[in-house]
Amino acid sequence: MKRLLIFAAISSALVAQTRTTTMFPYVRGTREMVGAANNFEVESGYRMLTQGGNAVDAGVASILAAAVTEQSRFGLGGEAPIMIKLAGKPVVVVSGAGWVPEKATIEFYRNRKPEPW
Repeated sequence: MKRLLIFAAISSALVAQTRTTTMFPYVRGTREMVGAANNFEVESGYRMLTQGGNAVDAGVASILAAAVTEQSRFGLGGEAPIMIKLAGKPVVVVSGAGWVPEKATIEFYRNRKPEPW
C-alpha cells in the first residue's frame, strides 16, 4: 500500500509538470524575448527591442505599460529594486525605494541634534 501511494504521488507530480495548456503555450526565442504579466507589457518591451533598444529600454517600457495595465498590483510610486548586468560591465543596482534627499546621509543623522516635536 505504501508503494502504491508513493507511486501515485510521483505520477501525479510528473503529470502536473508535463501538462500543456493553450492558455500559456511554450514560448522560445533565439534573438529577443520579453516576459511580463500581460500582452500589452510584452508588446511594449518587444517593440522597444525591435526598434533598436536594449534590454534595459525594453524593461523600462514594460514597467511603464504595467503601471497602466496593472494598477491593482503596483504603481509608479512603489518600490522597484533593479539589478542591471550589461555585457562586459559590472552589475548596477538601483534601490528604487523612493526619493531620498541629498543631505540624508549616515553622517547627517549621526550628528543630528534632537528636535522638539
